[in-house]
Order: sequence, then structure tokens, then C-alpha cells
Amino acid sequence: MKKFALIAGIALLAACSEKQEAAAPEAMPAEAAATPAAGGGTPGVYDVTMADGTKRVGTLNADGTYQRTEGDKVIDKGTWVARGNQSCFDPEGEAPESCNTRGPAAADGSFESTDPEGAVAKVMPRS
Repeated sequence: MKKFALIAGIALLAACSEKQEAAAPEAMPAEAAATPAAGGGTPGVYDVTMADGTKRVGTLNADGTYQRTEGDKVIDKGTWVARGNQSCFDPEGEAPESCNTRGPAAADGSFESTDPEGAVAKVMPRS
């Protein structure tokens, strides 16, 4: 009886170990998380030219925070996430989350970003 219990215990541990190993591929490896989505969506510093010609700098941090500046002035900051071909920004304070649609990346890495109102900005990642 003790042998049976020992064998059953070992089999149970092996089954649990297999389940954990099977679950591992579902987790996103760090390399995959840093792979650019269509037109961006990765941490980094981006030069942004707004539709009206205004120049901004957007910084997307790996910890999910962001900051956008115009010159030395912080325009907004908060948290960001990439969802498919969108970059979604949730600013600190009462303003709601807003998602911009990213266009395909050009050969130089730049892409167009369209805000919810339809304004298009040109975005260039810094090297």
C-alpha cells in the first residue's frame, strides 16, 4: 500500500510538472514583447510631428508608463499599452484612455498615427 501511495504521489507530481511546462509557452518571452507591432508599439523614444506641424517627443517606457513633451513642457503622462495596431494611452487624472491607430512602418521605421478624431501625426523612432 505504501508503494502504491508513493507511486501515485510521484505520478501526481509529474502531472503537475507537465501542466506547468505546458503553460510556459503561453507566457510571452521578453524578446517577443519587444518585437515591434505593425508600425511600432514598443518602448522607446519617438519624435512626433503633429498634423498642425507641432513637434513633440513621446517616451514609451518598458514598465508601461509614458510621457509626451513639447519642448521642455510635459503635455501628459500616464500608462500605455499596445493592442493590435493601436497604442492606447491612459493619462494621469480624469482624462479617459485614448487609442491611436498605427499605420505600417516605412523603410526608415517611421509610421503614421491616427488619433480618435482622425488627425494624423508622423512618428519617427529615435535610434
